[in-house]
Amino acid sequence: MKDYYWAWLTTRIFESQSVTAIVLFYRCRLFGNQVFDDGDLERLIDTVPAPSALSWKLINEMSGAIENPEPDYASLYSGNVARDYKTPDYFTDYKRSLLPPIHDIHAETLEGRGVRGFRRQWAYEVECLYEREGIDARYPYAHYFIDRASPTRVSIFDLPQSEVFRSAYLRALAWAFNNGYIDKPQMIFHALSFCPVEFCSWQAGTTKKPGFWPVLPANEDDIDRTPEHVFQLIYDSLSSEVDGTILGFASAPVSVCFDKQANVESFYDLTIHALFQKNIERNGEIEPEEVADQLRRLRSAHNKSLSTTLAGPLTQVDINDHAITSAGSVFVPVVLSLRADPIARWQSKQMYRGIRIAAPYIAEQQPLLLAQESRLHVKCEDTILSETVYWDFDQLDFWPADLPPGLGVCTTVSKDRIEKFCEEHNVSLCWLVQLNFYMKNAENDTYLEESFYKFYGLSQIILPD
Repeated sequence: MKDYYWAWLTTRIFESQSVTAIVLFYRCRLFGNQVFDDGDLERLIDTVPAPSALSWKLINEMSGAIENPEPDYASLYSGNVARDYKTPDYFTDYKRSLLPPIHDIHAETLEGRGVRGFRRQWAYEVECLYEREGIDARYPYAHYFIDRASPTRVSIFDLPQSEVFRSAYLRALAWAFNNGYIDKPQMIFHALSFCPVEFCSWQAGTTKKPGFWPVLPANEDDIDRTPEHVFQLIYDSLSSEVDGTILGFASAPVSVCFDKQANVESFYDLTIHALFQKNIERNGEIEPEEVADQLRRLRSAHNKSLSTTLAGPLTQVDINDHAITSAGSVFVPVVLSLRADPIARWQSKQMYRGIRIAAPYIAEQQPLLLAQESRLHVKCEDTILSETVYWDFDQLDFWPADLPPGLGVCTTVSKDRIEKFCEEHNVSLCWLVQLNFYMKNAENDTYLEESFYKFYGLSQIILPD
């Protein structure tokens, strides 16, 4: 295997391809397969075919005591672009098609912060790479990334020309740093967005579907009773605990129905949030849709470290920043989504569902995130505060782009810690369940979406401070 790897490495001609090769090397090291030893790592350091700030950062994170010299950044780009250089129309037309639009948005942000000419340099690097490798620019549909029927959902494609645009961006970052327009942390931060994975959550492989997830009986009449069955099954599962844990969050498909042509006709997707609740006053009826809408707009937690892995100490977050209100009641989620700086395009389904962790504010001590046995654990010393698993929904061979992905996530939280938190803060625990229904009448129609909501365990008692 090693011989094949080293031979393959020599064929990697672009910076982004070198990053891919290092990621695969890194994965073998993470899983301890004894494929590559320290001698191989030293060889990799010496033979990266197209180095960049990102490749240096990746190797630096696994090199430990092995010396990994910093690159000469002046050699990592094609020189300064000429003053009379005109950005090609091809670049302008396709920079948001051959890459996710977020990268051009980042470039625009850099220019707004004083890095004048960053996109001109990026375009110039694209041209230089095309010319160096004798590649002809091909003209795909300019907006194939975006499904016009549902512009909020984006599909990520790895096309050969995308490698050119990614590599040119990394080269433009080296240009900006070497000319003093950005500092090293800024360069690394923007380079990390081209790492195809977040290494901690990447180790969380898929497992079996949890036993509590709804399994629906076959419909025996023309009336769709899915919401009724789902809400009853969820009630039965939420009223019990498993191994001293309580469900903190779950999100996954529930069922799919096909028309006579085997196209997806209707689809149900379920999300469950555990919430701490405190009734300050009674001011009308609590609206589950209002609470769900505020939950969607909550900011993710963010580990503010320039790293390709979220493993390690979790940054504390202010509980007040995650409080939402409805009709005189305050709700705070038990589980938060953790944001990664790598966009992690290889994990697009997982990132859609979220890297879910027990909210750091419920921990008594400094919580740590780590991957163990294909699961994500948040631990306080030797105690597991939460466990997150992912599973595949395997009822479809081809997944429609305008439906939520066929992946499930479930986070369970220590029952003991939740009970202590409720006692310490004089709050109660409830769950908000949201069932999303997608349906279309004809193959070429867009999916119509409708949502059903239900609270479980909602308290009506006004609790004193």
